[in-house]
Amino acid sequence: MRSNARTSACIPKILSCGVSLLTIGGCVTENPRAHDVPKQPSDATPSAVQVFAAAPRDTNGNNYVDSVAVTVFVFDEQRSIVPIAVPGSFTFRMTKPDGKVLAEWKMNEEQSQKALQPMPPGPGYLFDLSILGKAPDTLEFQTVDLTGEFLPGSGKPVRSAGGASLRLGKISL
Repeated sequence: MRSNARTSACIPKILSCGVSLLTIGGCVTENPRAHDVPKQPSDATPSAVQVFAAAPRDTNGNNYVDSVAVTVFVFDEQRSIVPIAVPGSFTFRMTKPDGKVLAEWKMNEEQSQKALQPMPPGPGYLFDLSILGKAPDTLEFQTVDLTGEFLPGSGKPVRSAGGASLRLGKISL
């Protein structure tokens, strides 16, 4: 009986703490200096590309990495701090340290449009790149550079200033 009395006495305290946490989470503060994110200029011109890659993964179960998820943001550096979305195509290259291209992917305008997603920083493109069918995935351990190039529907190509450094080879723990 004594443990039931303790439990019964704790329930109101637990409930009041839970309600307090819920109401605190619902509070909103106003920031008079905050501004909405600016809209994309109608005549935005791509001038920069940033490529981000997740850790490579093994999709065929042979303990060698063969695929990587890639997020790309395109910018008009002169007119907007927010990524932009414009029609165009992408080319990605996975390059060895000696400069030899290990694999290349070309994404046409339709594929690129399908990859376009709203994201917290602004519009971004999500691609899943696989070396299967382009190069053997049973590679010795090595570091490669993944770079991207965006070719707008009109205008000149824009290359990523740097790339994403990836480690390929056998997965070992």
